[in-house]
Amino acid sequence: MQVLHATLNDLNELIDIYYIAVKHMSDEGNLTQWRDLNEFIEDVKEYIHQNNFYVLKDDNEILGFFAYIKNPFLLRVFSQI
Repeated sequence: MQVLHATLNDLNELIDIYYIAVKHMSDEGNLTQWRDLNEFIEDVKEYIHQNNFYVLKDDNEILGFFAYIKNPFLLRVFSQI
């Protein structure tokens, strides 16, 4: 398994995973989380452009994804603790 920077070529597979997540949330009674696909797509594109979006791949299949966004303010706060 590898954690890699996502690319726009991953977008269709990310959308498939998005639909699975929406269905799971809905089945669990959470009807409001992750409802706007267009917003998700635009956010993912922006995160990919900023090199802040990652995919977990195994045998070239995406198993999951996440955004990792460094927050300079939080880094300063936590470094002072």
